[in-house]
Amino acid sequence: MLQAELLKAGELLSIDEVAHILGKSRQTIERWLDERRLASIKLVSGSIRIEKTELLRSLNEGYRCRSMDF
Repeated sequence: MLQAELLKAGELLSIDEVAHILGKSRQTIERWLDERRLASIKLVSGSIRIEKTELLRSLNEGYRCRSMDF
């Protein structure tokens, strides 16, 4: 299910989209960004986005999510 959700998403994901996909809170994702566990892009508007490929890389490194068992 996780891969299907990622394929439906655009190339850049919002913090809320990442939180939903991983089954984590927005605050957790923001903490991960602060800790540099996830790389992000800041848009001209000030919004933060996470590249889909970055999320997949992080998952491959072992972060747990609600729809996959590692």
